Amino acid sequence: MIHFSVIIPTYNRANLIGLSIESVLNQTFSNWELIVVDDGSTDNTREIVHQYVQDNPRIKYIYQENAERCVARNNGIKNASGKYICFLDSDDYYLNNRLELLAKTIETSTVKEAAFYTAIRFEEKGIELFVKDPGPVEGNVFDFLYRAVIGTPQLCIHKEILDKNLFDINYTVGEDYELLNRIAKQYLLIYFPEQLTVVACEHNGRTADLSSSYLKHIEMLKHVIFELRPSFSSKKIPNIYLHDAYLGLARSYMNEKNKYQMLISICIACRYSLTHTLKLKVFLIITSFNIFRPIIKIYKLFSK
Repeated sequence: MIHFSVIIPTYNRANLIGLSIESVLNQTFSNWELIVVDDGSTDNTREIVHQYVQDNPRIKYIYQENAERCVARNNGIKNASGKYICFLDSDDYYLNNRLELLAKTIETSTVKEAAFYTAIRFEEKGIELFVKDPGPVEGNVFDFLYRAVIGTPQLCIHKEILDKNLFDINYTVGEDYELLNRIAKQYLLIYFPEQLTVVACEHNGRTADLSSSYLKHIEMLKHVIFELRPSFSSKKIPNIYLHDAYLGLARSYMNEKNKYQMLISICIACRYSLTHTLKLKVFLIITSFNIFRPIIKIYKLFSK
């Protein structure tokens, strides 16, 4: 039986996907299959992937009409034969011992049917920028998930879990958080320490419309809070999460110099918590609307 199915969703990443594929080919653990799901690329992604497919039967190429990455990942899951599913983005790569370490650690784990996760390193042009290490689950798992922010390339999940818990195709931002909240209601989330074997590469293609991303994030977050209804440790926590999301939206509007939408977002954040990070909210308003500028001008005028 195939041990790992590695799923790479991709869209117009012909210039990057080769590194991702080769990082799987170079694994020291050999019992794997790689499923590349092309989400309707219009560049020469198909030609690049087929160069690898024709030389290695463990690599599958699936083409679909453009439908976003959740649909692509679900397509990969449905076509996977592995006992465990791993994910990799087409602009990231695995270190050579990724699957070997996962296999050894799962073998020693008392729980086999779980969602396993590791740390991830971010780099730009080969230079390390920072490491995102969620650490083990401490305290309430749902409180932890919001703080930790675990991305799909960090995950290795038992196939039977994903067969019953596919990605929700309604969300294109925070879909990993939404998925893990569903999984955490039924299964354990297990942290593998000292496995910094996933590398995320920063590049211009990662740049996003921040306000648009925050709006999608808020839509997803409301779904989790009001429909999935995780058992947070306190009733106040969902309000804090929504407050922080709207405050993040306000800051993105500030960066886009859309001060009126920024003010509306701050007002909505205040509905969820008036006093939380009050100084920051006041600072954003003062800075954006230059409230002190008229006072400074008057002072300079009369001080001449």
